[in-house]
Amino acid sequence: MPILPTDEMVSQQSGSETYYQVRWAWWKWYEVEALLEAFQEFQVTRVQRPEPELGMGKATLPIVKTKADTLYAYLARQMAVLFQRQAQPLTEKDIRLKNIVFKLYNHNWSTPLFR
Repeated sequence: MPILPTDEMVSQQSGSETYYQVRWAWWKWYEVEALLEAFQEFQVTRVQRPEPELGMGKATLPIVKTKADTLYAYLARQMAVLFQRQAQPLTEKDIRLKNIVFKLYNHNWSTPLFR
């Protein structure tokens, strides 16, 4: 059984479970400005926290939080986490957010080396 949910597992989601999905971009690191522009149709907030002194963890530290209707996304330079706080069916706006995240962060696992 995979550690992270696969597309097939997500498509089988019913309205009685909260949505949760982790996505990865292997070869591209996104900057704050690019993410703010890509998600401008949604509620977007910069996540204010100090950057780590060492490079470890920079790729997965959230730098932008965005919200559609019921779906939220924490976006890092190389990782995105989509989630719902309460189980509800996804709205059209939620699906637009999910599709943009899936396009930018187009992998279900964290590395091309292992699966």
